[in-house]
Amino acid sequence: MRTTGFRLGVTFDRRARWLPCAAVLLAFAAGTLLPVGTTPARPTAAAAAFDSIYYNALLSGRDTDAAMRKAHYLTGSLMQHFGMTRSEAAAEVARTMIMRSGALCAGG
Repeated sequence: MRTTGFRLGVTFDRRARWLPCAAVLLAFAAGTLLPVGTTPARPTAAAAAFDSIYYNALLSGRDTDAAMRKAHYLTGSLMQHFGMTRSEAAAEVARTMIMRSGALCAGG
């Protein structure tokens, strides 16, 4: 019986293994190299104020959704009635909601 060192289907198996590996490597390279030239956007003053309200409510065991709804409502009211900018109104709402102990909405 005569044998050769060539197995059938070896080239197909290598290609079948190589293509997914190349696709994963290309996706990884694109995901790591493309964001190098971009800088993350800095949060606005209003976003920072709302974040402080959210985390204060979260850490104090209050209802975060209710606290955020209340903060957005009060911010809109201050903007409408007193002509404040969004960042000024959000900072004022955050200051009053966090400083007053019972101002955050209690969840049930």
